[in-house]
Amino acid sequence: MEKKTYKDLQEIKCCLEERLSGEQAVAFFENNYTEIKYTIVGYKFLKEIYDMPTTHRIAEDYYFKRIFESFYALLKQYLGDYPNRLYNKMDDIRDKGIGKLTPQKVSNMANTLSGNDGFQFSFTTKMLNLEDDEYYPIYDRMVALVFGFPINRLGYKKYKENSEKEKLYAEWYDHIKNVYEKLENEPIVIDIVNKFKTIFDCDLHYMRIIDIIFWQLGKAIDKKRYPFDN
Repeated sequence: MEKKTYKDLQEIKCCLEERLSGEQAVAFFENNYTEIKYTIVGYKFLKEIYDMPTTHRIAEDYYFKRIFESFYALLKQYLGDYPNRLYNKMDDIRDKGIGKLTPQKVSNMANTLSGNDGFQFSFTTKMLNLEDDEYYPIYDRMVALVFGFPINRLGYKKYKENSEKEKLYAEWYDHIKNVYEKLENEPIVIDIVNKFKTIFDCDLHYMRIIDIIFWQLGKAIDKKRYPFDN
């Protein structure tokens, strides 16, 4: 495993202070209002269907699957049988529960679900976020960009073996969770989240709101800054 080079808690706080302090947050949310509102509405729809009685099977719900794929850019034509395994896993979790997995177990689940279809860590976190959006944040490349994880435009390609990627993503996911949890009581984050709730008339949990904010921040960062673009 390589030396850690990504941003620590203090560096993330500095990033938030630089970009979202005071009225900057209002301007940022208003400038990105339509996209953020779409994210909230789309997520609430998926969550509502996911939370239906388990007799309603996700794997058999054509419209849920199509919207999930569009909302999260799941390009199933490139992923073999992976989408079917993902939807069946959703139903299995809805039936049996999953509890609060460690980042290591989340990454192991991603590896197992991925099979021979790459290493689909992001979609695993998106599935778990639907199950419990107060505990499981979403990892994707936009969030990775804010944290300074060494990714390229298609994700992290330096390690070729899934066993190596499993360790790497577990470390990153653990860092994201720890930072989000420590930020929750920071005055600047309380202010940013309250502004978010007011502007979007939003009742989402803190973890889901901070998810959306970091994703939108990642989109605002110049994409040419990927350090391993190849």
